[in-house]
Order: sequence, then C-alpha cells, then structure tokens
Amino acid sequence: MSETALRGTLKTILQSLTNEGTVHDYERWASDPAAFLALFKVTIEGEDYIRGWTITMEAMPQVLHQMDGTKIRQYHHRMRMYWGLQDSAATEKSAVALAIAAVAALDASVTLHNGQTYYEADPASLETFEPRIFGSTLCHYAEILQITREVAT
Repeated sequence: MSETALRGTLKTILQSLTNEGTVHDYERWASDPAAFLALFKVTIEGEDYIRGWTITMEAMPQVLHQMDGTKIRQYHHRMRMYWGLQDSAATEKSAVALAIAAVAALDASVTLHNGQTYYEADPASLETFEPRIFGSTLCHYAEILQITREVAT
C-alpha cells in the first residue's frame, strides 16, 4: 500500500470518532486567521464549534534488514487536533477524552496492526496537549504521532 492509502486509513479512523469535527488528510494553511479557523468550524446540535484535525507525514526513514536485504519504510504521521476552548464549559475534559479516543482507535485498527497489509504500527502517542491561540481564538491543541512500517516494494 502507498503512503496515500495509509493517510486515507488514518483519516477514516479519525472520522469514526464521535463529534470529531472536520478531518483534513493534509496540513491546512491560510494566511488569514479567520480563514484558518473557518476550516475547522462545524455545527453540532445547532451550535457552531471549532473542532477538527489535520494529518501530515513528517518523516519517512528507511532501514535495510541485514539478514535478507528487505527495505522497510517507517512513516511518521502527525495528527493535529483543534478544539475551541470554552472555560465555562470545561471543554478541556471533553477535548482530552477525544484525543485519548483517537489514540485508542488508532491502536485498535486492524489495518494498522495486523501486518497482513504490509503495515505494522507502533502504539499511537499523544505527544502534546495544550492551549494555543489560532487567530484570536483560544483552542485546545493536541498532537498524536503514529509510526507505521511497511515493506518497500
């Protein structure tokens, strides 16, 4: 399978979450802060929220097995979550729960972990969870790293 197919698998996993928001299968950029936030604006039960994800591949180291000469690729995908922070609603707890649910869904994926589709993944890691300002909007921001290996063909 290709990196593109793997990226599609990661997107499908994130889209399977409840109230995940918009999932973009690439890093989104906009020079205008309002335009950037509009990429993550969703309506849930009649209310507008900032909620969404991006997926990017940040590295692809390769190793050569000494025994048989097989080349293995390691894909390092980083998933970034954006969730509008609302202190009075204690959104931190819900945002953390969503980030943990994403890690659990990635870890439970048969496609990533069965080794039969050329993939074999490490457990996902929630590496960052903190408040950040995007435009003028304070958000919960999370980064999840998923390292996946495949035999290079």
